[in-house]
Amino acid sequence: MANLAIVAIPSEDDYVHKISSEKIAHMTLLFLGETDKVQNLSNILGFVQHAASQSLKRFGMDVDRRGTLGELEADVLFFKKSKWSGFEDVNNFRSYLLKNPNIRTAYDSTEQFPEWVPHLTLGYPETPAKKDERDYPGIYYVNFDRIAVWTDDFEGIEFPLKAYEWESEMAMGNTTGKNAVKDVLAHFGVKGMKWGVRRKATVGPQEVIVRDSRVTGRGLRTSGGEGHPATRSAVRAREIGQIGKKSGLKALTDEELQTYVKRIQLEQSVKRLQYSEKNRAQRFVASLLGQTGKSSAQTAANTASSAAVKKGLIKAGLLAAA
Repeated sequence: MANLAIVAIPSEDDYVHKISSEKIAHMTLLFLGETDKVQNLSNILGFVQHAASQSLKRFGMDVDRRGTLGELEADVLFFKKSKWSGFEDVNNFRSYLLKNPNIRTAYDSTEQFPEWVPHLTLGYPETPAKKDERDYPGIYYVNFDRIAVWTDDFEGIEFPLKAYEWESEMAMGNTTGKNAVKDVLAHFGVKGMKWGVRRKATVGPQEVIVRDSRVTGRGLRTSGGEGHPATRSAVRAREIGQIGKKSGLKALTDEELQTYVKRIQLEQSVKRLQYSEKNRAQRFVASLLGQTGKSSAQTAANTASSAAVKKGLIKAGLLAAA
C-alpha cells in the first residue's frame, strides 16, 4: 500500500545518515494517507514546490533527546519546540502547506496524532540504528536542505531548499578555509569609499530625539549608526559556516556548531523584528521589491521544477507519457 507524505530530508553530509537504519533519514512533516485516495496530486506537488522555494530556506533543528516513540517502539531523535530551536520556521511551513485545499482535505481524511511531534527515526527493534563511531557520540543538531513529496516508500520528488543569502555569496567566491570570510571583509569597504582616504567617523554622539507620544503622538526618532565594522562574533560565525561548507560538518566541534547556529538564528529573528517594525507602507514596498527581484529567478526555477514534477508523475504512473 503506497502512502503519500511530505518530508524534510537532512543534508547529505549530516552524520545522522550514518546512524539511521532507514533507507533515507527524514522528518515527516505531513502524512496524507493512501496515495490512490488523494485527489489532485499534481496540484499538491506544484504547491509544495512553490512553498519550498518561497517560504522556507535550509534549516536546522535542535535535538531535545533520544527515545522511543509509538507502539513499534521506534528509536527516534525528538526535536525541541523552544524558541530559536528551528521549530518555528518549519512549523510555519507546515501551516502554510495546510492552507492548500487539496493538502488539507487529504490531511483531514487521514487519522492523525493529536499533536505533531517533530522527530527523526533512527531505527526499530528489528532494524536497530547503527553505532555512532565518533570519539564524542551523540547528535545534538540536524541540518535539513530538501523537502520531498513521497508517493511511495522513500520514493517521490525532491525540492532543494535555498541557501542563506550569505552562503550563496560565499559559494560564488574562490577563497576557501578559515581565511575566506576575513578576505571578503578585508576587501569590502563602504560604497563610494576610496582606498587610502579615511572616511569621516560615524561612531560617536549622534542625534537622538525623544518625544512624549502622549503629547506629540510621535515615538522615538534617531539618526546615525552607519559605518560600524562587522563584529567578531559575526565574523566567527561566518568562518565556522565556511569551514563546514568546505570541509564538512565533521570538521567542526560541538561548541563551533552551537556558536554558528545561535548567531544565524539570532540574525534571522532580528531581521523579522526589523521588518515587523516597519509601517504598512514600508512593509508593502519591501514585499513588492522582494517579489520583483525573485520573479526572474522564479520563472527559471518553475520551468525546471515543472519538468521534474511531470517526470515524477510519469514515473509514478499517474500521468501518461507523451
